Amino acid sequence: MSEPDPVYQKQRACIGGGAFRTSNSSFSVVIHPSYVGSCSALHMPKEFGKRYLKKSEEIMLRIKDGRTWTVKYERRVRNKDRKAEFKSNSWGQFVIDNELEVGDVCVFEVINENGNLLEVAIHRKLYSSKLINY
Repeated sequence: MSEPDPVYQKQRACIGGGAFRTSNSSFSVVIHPSYVGSCSALHMPKEFGKRYLKKSEEIMLRIKDGRTWTVKYERRVRNKDRKAEFKSNSWGQFVIDNELEVGDVCVFEVINENGNLLEVAIHRKLYSSKLINY
């Protein structure tokens, strides 16, 4: 088994330590290969899904420059474990348009009471091949 990527480990530590703070409810995700592939889906914390998301619907993702994406999500129970995830087709377009890479960190912040608008702050991994900062 290979050694963990030190950049990835540092970013995980930052998330665990609360380095990315918001005034609203939020969750952070370190982008993994399964989140950026051709059949990618992004799993959300189950408590976040339970509190803010209806069973299955759409949600709006907005980044700092004001661009938005409508992303489908699904909440479901599998083997007595509740899961919530952004579905592959609509999430995949967000990944492509924002050139997300493995190791980037996305912070999803609830903007309205309905929970159907999330502001997404994208924090690029330290040695990204992209020089774009959203």
